[in-house]
Amino acid sequence: MVWSLIFCGLAVYLLRFRHACRVIPAYGLVWVFVVLLSQPSLAALPMLFVFSACAALALGYAWVNGINLKNLSAVANTDPVTMVYNQYQFTLDLQREMTRAERLMDELHLVGLRPPQLWQDLGAEEFERRLNDLASLLRSCLKKTDTCYRLNSDDFVLLTPHSNDEATAEFMDKIAQVLQDSTYEELTALNVSSIRHEPGDEVDTMVQKVGESLNAVA
Repeated sequence: MVWSLIFCGLAVYLLRFRHACRVIPAYGLVWVFVVLLSQPSLAALPMLFVFSACAALALGYAWVNGINLKNLSAVANTDPVTMVYNQYQFTLDLQREMTRAERLMDELHLVGLRPPQLWQDLGAEEFERRLNDLASLLRSCLKKTDTCYRLNSDDFVLLTPHSNDEATAEFMDKIAQVLQDSTYEELTALNVSSIRHEPGDEVDTMVQKVGESLNAVA
């Protein structure tokens, strides 16, 4: 009995929640079968009840702990000002998408924007407020598969998987139209750049390309 409870604890501690949800019930079925064979039914009931309660508590703890870890990860990978993903999450997602694009011989584009330089002269609070507004405008342009990021340089990058040159050009036109309709006049002249992933590119290379493309259109 004690070893069964220890097993539940180890399964929750060592395995992910979805894996623990499979392992613990499977072990429980085997354990119940063995107990019923070796013990009279009435004598086995307390043991079955204790095991069931402990298994449920262990899985409940794993579920709550998994949610907390997921929330902490989201906070750590999200820019607190704009509530879009930060550069750390960008590198993780870009590496995954580049691997997928090369494996499937699919196209992958990045679209970059640099906030107006004059915003930085308005003070930290106003600058952050405008960055948040710009991030909201960009999010309104995203497709379901697209993602928006704010890099450490304050540049915004939009990751657009499954996008060819024509689709990327249409996406950039949509962004330009949204910026033109915004309440900030300086955004109407904001330049938008794009780069395409080439086989063999590394994450650092792509980040460098984004910066160079924004410098070229500045």
